Amino acid sequence: MLPRYSTHFQIAEGDFLRHKPANDELYDYIVTQFFIDTGSNVVATLQQIKDLLKPGGKWINLGPLLWSGGGSVAMELNLEEVLELAKEVGFEIMVDEGQVEEKYRRRTVECEYTADRMGTFQRIYHAEFWVAKRT
Repeated sequence: MLPRYSTHFQIAEGDFLRHKPANDELYDYIVTQFFIDTGSNVVATLQQIKDLLKPGGKWINLGPLLWSGGGSVAMELNLEEVLELAKEVGFEIMVDEGQVEEKYRRRTVECEYTADRMGTFQRIYHAEFWVAKRT
């Protein structure tokens, strides 16, 4: 499901959840950057990520948990709840020795947003990074 430039290209809230992949459309990797907290149903979002991955496929995530869906968000989970939900959906969070290289370990990453390192105003997100494997 790769968008292609077109004068007719449109994207609407919920589009990610509408795609139902066939077995030959499954991915080895999915990267979500500043994404999982943007929809109204995090359970459906995590299930869709799993359904788009091949068994053993990897999900790489980076982003804050701001739950920006406004009043339509069904749940606003904290980090531990999101990771527990990911396990319930069918992911193994890659944190143990030998599962993943150090640079891919779960951690909080400071991400600049509209920031100027030389300026006095900086907006920094404390984004969560993890790699998970579809079981």
